[in-house]
Amino acid sequence: MSNRRYTGKLKIKLGMYTGDGEATQAITGVGFTPMYVEVFPEPVDGGAGYVFCKLSHTDWLTWCVMHNANSHIATKNRINSIDADGFTVASFGADTIPNTKDSTYSYIALGNR
Repeated sequence: MSNRRYTGKLKIKLGMYTGDGEATQAITGVGFTPMYVEVFPEPVDGGAGYVFCKLSHTDWLTWCVMHNANSHIATKNRINSIDADGFTVASFGADTIPNTKDSTYSYIALGNR
């Protein structure tokens, strides 16, 4: 079975950004439209190891799991959108992960366009 939507060479971008504390923040400069994004907060004092993810195709995964030492919590729309040159993170209330002011986040973006 072939899937023509995802043909060609895989593009991978590893990057970092700093949260600005606002309700949303566009992360640009990826260089392509991602098909998949994961965001990882930098641990603070051995804290939570949350992971936020999003696929670009709306029929696919829209939920992701936040993992930490004590729980696994399903969450939705922390990565609000996939954009032409990156993605937009959204917090539930200003200054919360994945956009806490002055906090550092790493990401991996995958695509082929």
